[in-house]
Amino acid sequence: MHGVVFGLQDKSGSLQDGAEQPDGSLRFDGEITAVNLANGGISLRGPIVHGRPGGFFLYLSSRSPGGSAAPWAFRLKVPLEGVDGTAPVLEARVRATGGGTVPLLGGGWTPPAGR
Repeated sequence: MHGVVFGLQDKSGSLQDGAEQPDGSLRFDGEITAVNLANGGISLRGPIVHGRPGGFFLYLSSRSPGGSAAPWAFRLKVPLEGVDGTAPVLEARVRATGGGTVPLLGGGWTPPAGR
């Protein structure tokens, strides 16, 4: 798209560019830490994690160029359901839409093929 930026949004509103893949999709990488809570649950932490326990998510966001002050064109909410810190690396696929919560495609968050 011309005149817009798209990326993985951190808590400060900055966008991390994705790496274009051979099939034309974009790959975004980020680090998430799972912390065990006293009640037996987990909390997910990191600069790209949004939400609260039971509802953590990532944002894939689009806006006009101009940094964190530019208004959002749309944001995709990517649920982190199923991420519990037991696997060192996970991946998921989503299809970009006009915004809102997007379903995970395939098997949801899974270890990368070959790992």
